[in-house]
Amino acid sequence: MDLVSAAEKLTKRKDADQVECYIVESESINLNSVGKNIEKRNINYDAGVAIRVIKDKRMGFQYFMDPKFADTAFDNAIKLSKFYKTADYEFPNNKIIKVDGLNSKKIENMQIPEVYDILKNTIDVVYENGAEVIMSDLILEKSKSRIINSNGLDAEDKETGMYFEISSQCNGGTDSEAFAARDVFDPAPIAKKSAEYSKLMQKPIKLEKMTTDLIFNTRAIYNLLLEMFLPMTSGEMARRKLSLLQDKEGKMVLPESVTISEKMNAPGCWGSASFDGDGFAASEKTIFKNGIFNQFLYNMDIAAKAGKKSTGNAMRSGYRSPPHLSFSNIFVNAGEGFEIEKGIFVHDFMGSHTLDPITGDFSILFDVAFLMEKGEIKSSIRQAMLSSNIFEIFKKLKAIDTKTNTFMNLSTPNFLFSKVFVSGS
Repeated sequence: MDLVSAAEKLTKRKDADQVECYIVESESINLNSVGKNIEKRNINYDAGVAIRVIKDKRMGFQYFMDPKFADTAFDNAIKLSKFYKTADYEFPNNKIIKVDGLNSKKIENMQIPEVYDILKNTIDVVYENGAEVIMSDLILEKSKSRIINSNGLDAEDKETGMYFEISSQCNGGTDSEAFAARDVFDPAPIAKKSAEYSKLMQKPIKLEKMTTDLIFNTRAIYNLLLEMFLPMTSGEMARRKLSLLQDKEGKMVLPESVTISEKMNAPGCWGSASFDGDGFAASEKTIFKNGIFNQFLYNMDIAAKAGKKSTGNAMRSGYRSPPHLSFSNIFVNAGEGFEIEKGIFVHDFMGSHTLDPITGDFSILFDVAFLMEKGEIKSSIRQAMLSSNIFEIFKKLKAIDTKTNTFMNLSTPNFLFSKVFVSGS
């Protein structure tokens, strides 16, 4: 008996009220370099089944990789359910509409020699542009995920992805870049940017304390939004009354110019899928509309505990763990644009973890940033410090650019913050 047959058989067992099986098969090509040397060339294959059972309004989880252990895993899931919080859990049975652009034939057919040549040529780009590679990773993955449950749901996605990351240095100046997409892309421009930024960062100046305008690019906004601000929209945080957005639904939280939406059904995007980790059909929602906070986000588990409905925000990290709450694709609306006479362009910063979940205060260090005048870079700075409050910094959001860029699962224009106090570290 294979994994699929074993999973299908489990959904028919009657000693649980509801049964769900999530079947995953994946294969990836992983290449890694230190300096110029490509040291690791691996093909990894993985397959397994995650089981969730609902019995007496409690939920249990277990997984297996060998079909002969399917029934044992099922029995263990039932045993573990006795320790779970009681709630009205319900696996979905809804119509699934396939999302386009999740699968690339090019990635499916690529072999190690071809991937090796791509990485080797990309590494050469860094050296051709006057810098050196510290490390690089190139990963191509193809996977198939299927979710079936005893309520009648049966849905499957085939997905591919290409992920590239590179760190470079030039006489002490360093920079790291990354990019991911569903289809094959050319990593050479990303490597060139890393080389250029590392050269610019060779002799960063020491910044004195000053009040200035700040431009955050897509990567910096990724840190600000997805790692610091948007986790406040967690339904679990709301259920525990720990969110800084508590009691703020329907109220103005951000500037009126800001609209933030989530779209799992966006064709071809990094965070897209036809269904979420619970099996709810891919959807889209507006989290903030013209600055007003619309809703907290839930997966099935948290929604049941909170007495709410799932918003389709269950994500899977494979079959070895149950679904967790997260975001698919985040889109920020374009603005009217801006021009800046003088300020700091922030490409990357450290310290997202310093956000105090009770007060919203934080302190971040600009890791890759530049002083700018009339749109031109004048000098680099490093480890200048911004200490503020997450709500106060958004009050200083003066303008949003017209052009949208993408980093991972975020699509956003640049932000311009006005009259922000920055100090030397």
